[in-house]
Amino acid sequence: MKARGALLAALIFLSAGCVGFRPGALGADAVGKARLDFAAGRFAVVVSGLGGERIPLLPRRVRAEAYFLLGRSTEHAESLVAALPIYQFAVGLYPKNLALLTALADLLHRVGLGDRARPHYERVLAIHPNNAAAHLGLAEIDRAQGFLARSQAHFDAVLEEWGDNPA
Repeated sequence: MKARGALLAALIFLSAGCVGFRPGALGADAVGKARLDFAAGRFAVVVSGLGGERIPLLPRRVRAEAYFLLGRSTEHAESLVAALPIYQFAVGLYPKNLALLTALADLLHRVGLGDRARPHYERVLAIHPNNAAAHLGLAEIDRAQGFLARSQAHFDAVLEEWGDNPA
């Protein structure tokens, strides 16, 4: 009888310990630390903390933000070219995440690939029609390509949302 009780106690102990344990799992506090490092301008620390194979070890609810922080930090610490595959991979995983879609479109637009950025901005507007950042990106692309009427419409939408923003 004692052996049976000890065996039952051991099984309960092992099952309780295995439920929340993943070898090498990072907690959500890793993203909180990355957020603080990013705000402080320690971009290389964010890249080293979230880079490699670390993000899949995070809880699912914070992975999209982790990819965003990693991408933005890579832009600052390394280069735009190094950040591009991070954003592309993350948008593949989270196709409706506005922050990731906008970051990818902004990066493509900044390096002169407006035609590649346009579908991402349009996807942002399909999800959130009043998104000022997407309207601004499309306005700049349309202006550069000579579509001034379309550009004007997008700039008007930006002013409706960001009218109080002096920039």
